[in-house]
Amino acid sequence: MEDNIIILPIDDYNFKYHKKYLEKLKESLEPFGIYLDKVQLIETNKGTSFTVYSTGPFVENFKEFSLESESPVIWKKIASKGFGAHNFLYIGKTKIKLNEWFNYSFEYRAQLLNPIIH
Repeated sequence: MEDNIIILPIDDYNFKYHKKYLEKLKESLEPFGIYLDKVQLIETNKGTSFTVYSTGPFVENFKEFSLESESPVIWKKIASKGFGAHNFLYIGKTKIKLNEWFNYSFEYRAQLLNPIIH
């Protein structure tokens, strides 16, 4: 099977049991003016991974993009056979476990996001 890559508006994808994480992440980023709006799906014979990102206006001002996305803030979820599961938030080049992000204070989140939103 060839890899199948699809990019969709975030509301057009059924996140199933990941929906609660998506909503929690959106709520944690929106106070900073970051609105997640796109999802890139990669389907392989080993499973499906997705990357959720923003195409908001602050992206144009950010010079060092993360991974393959043009967004400085992305949520990358990989679940596949033989590869295990990964659930990370990338802010610029900083990799954070998603559950750790949820435990951070508003002030600490602001500290991490400040370089990309100002």
